Amino acid sequence: MPSLSQAQQRHAEHFCGVLREASVLFLGDNERIAHGLALFDAERQNIEAGQTWAAERAGRDESAAQLCVAYPNAGVSVLSVRHLPHQRITWLEAATTAARRLKHQEAEAAFLDNMGLAYAALGETRRAIEFHTKALVIDRRIGNRRGEGQTLGNMGLAYAALGEIRRAIECHEKCLSIAREMGDRRDEGQALGGLGAAYYYLGETRRAIGFYEKWQAIDREIGNIWGEAQVLGSLGIAYADLGESRRAIEFCDKALVVVRRIGDRRGEGIVLGNLGIAYANVGEIRHAIEFYEKQLALAREIGDQRSEGNALGSLGLAYADLGETRRAIEFHAKALVIDRRIGDRRGEGKTLGNLGLVYAAFGETRRAIKFHEKHLVIACEISDRRGEGNAFGNLGIAYAALGETRRAIEFYEKALVIHCEIGDRRGEGNDLGNLGITYKDLGETRRAIEFYEKALLVHREIGDRRGEGNALMNTGNGYCSLGDAKAAIGFHEQALSIFSEIGDRRGEGNVLSNLGNGYAVLGKTRRAIKFYEKALVIRREVRDRRGEGRDLFNSALALWKLDRREEARGRMSQALVIYEAIEDPSAAQSRAWLAEHAANRK
Repeated sequence: MPSLSQAQQRHAEHFCGVLREASVLFLGDNERIAHGLALFDAERQNIEAGQTWAAERAGRDESAAQLCVAYPNAGVSVLSVRHLPHQRITWLEAATTAARRLKHQEAEAAFLDNMGLAYAALGETRRAIEFHTKALVIDRRIGNRRGEGQTLGNMGLAYAALGEIRRAIECHEKCLSIAREMGDRRDEGQALGGLGAAYYYLGETRRAIGFYEKWQAIDREIGNIWGEAQVLGSLGIAYADLGESRRAIEFCDKALVVVRRIGDRRGEGIVLGNLGIAYANVGEIRHAIEFYEKQLALAREIGDQRSEGNALGSLGLAYADLGETRRAIEFHAKALVIDRRIGDRRGEGKTLGNLGLVYAAFGETRRAIKFHEKHLVIACEISDRRGEGNAFGNLGIAYAALGETRRAIEFYEKALVIHCEIGDRRGEGNDLGNLGITYKDLGETRRAIEFYEKALLVHREIGDRRGEGNALMNTGNGYCSLGDAKAAIGFHEQALSIFSEIGDRRGEGNVLSNLGNGYAVLGKTRRAIKFYEKALVIRREVRDRRGEGRDLFNSALALWKLDRREEARGRMSQALVIYEAIEDPSAAQSRAWLAEHAANRK
């Protein structure tokens, strides 16, 4: 009769085999994927007990050490969708120690590389790069070309997350070269996907889509359903970024079908969040909130704190768009707690920046600046160049709101330097647009228009339709300030055409409102009112409370010019109700107008 120790070893060996079987099934077709996940779920307790037994004895028992090394390798695919990062790190740390004891250098390098991925998932990207670097040294020393290529690809993802995009591209190009040299189609697809992500971060979204489509072709060729889900999600995000939100939604819907089919609960949460972003981009904020809430519920169900934090942050942004500022702050505060709990420094910085934006919208600009400064400190500490540029840009917006225009320009220029340095074309275009707005505020409208035109050129070069529409709208506002309302209307009509084409209802509302302003300047007050009315329909449709208040305010001014005084007072009263409800500083202006015009009813 075997001893207890022997029985435990046999148990661990058997369930390591079960884990391997589940992982092999998971890499198969749809039916086999489901069977693989079902097998793992049914035997999860035994599998994890076997790994724990091996890890506890690996330091004194060679057989246990070999099992400790075998477990992560056996389950590499299925564990990616069933274990959270902290769980993967626990297994990988034990396996790395065991691999060193056994002098299994190839396995040690693989475990170090995978630990890098786990730490990247936690937001600890610099620490992730340290692990990838250690793995790369070993792979090159022992001549493991496949391992070298995979590690370079993972390093590329980490550098991209830090905003070091050119360095990321170098890594992905080396990874692609090795994959083709080795004839490894799966790794080739992943490298193409990495290059797509890098160019997406640079704002070269059309080029990114080209890489994603090549990646998709390979995954279909080799039957990689897991990769198909990833590429569909990536294409969805790319088209959303271009402002082609309806097409983005189609890709995300397809991705959702695939991740549900393969049982990837974590991936399902990511896709739900992406669908929310796509609907938010077309101004359907309430619909977006439904997806964010589903993402949040799923994240809490499976214990994925990172996804939970992302969902809370997205809900904060959505409620801010609706003008529900207090509620937005509550969601961002909850997201911040999670970011700090899981040690996600980049997420923490981003959330602080979002809180700054909400407080700025709330009129608490000094408080907003404190949040943006905290974001900047974190971005500098973790070498997040993209985050640093975004923080500078947000500080510029805040100081512009305070009327400290020259200081705002200094921050925008710092942001522009960083975005140009890291090759972020979208960021470059946004910075140029912000500089234009600021020079317009200074009364230097001709100079402002020059910046708008530069921004327009950038957005057209990278195929950013929404950015193009915004640049055209800003240019129109510039010409309106110069008194050239006819030229302004021409630019606004071009912008309207773009927003209508890409289905951006919020953008349509903004430009219709600006067209109303243009016709008001021309003295065509009745036509101006018609545009304000059209804008109001959209504002209410997308529940843009701040925009609705602004159009009610402007239409009140126009109605007063036509001597329709009771209607004007009614509109201004409605604007005041909205501004007070969302605690918008414009309430004071509406209140003052009503007081002045109530005293003189003639």
